[in-house]
Amino acid sequence: MLFDEWDYGDMKERLRVILTKLNRPALMRHGELVRGQRLTMSEPFSAGQYWI
Repeated sequence: MLFDEWDYGDMKERLRVILTKLNRPALMRHGELVRGQRLTMSEPFSAGQYWI
């Protein structure tokens, strides 16, 4: 199951919730505006206590 290895306190549930709410197309558009170039987003990601 996704996030099984992320079970540090409530981290697994927090990741599930935020990833269902994350608007990837909007995030990509914003990143492209900031960087001034096309970007890609990979499926694998890293996560910490307060960031993905």
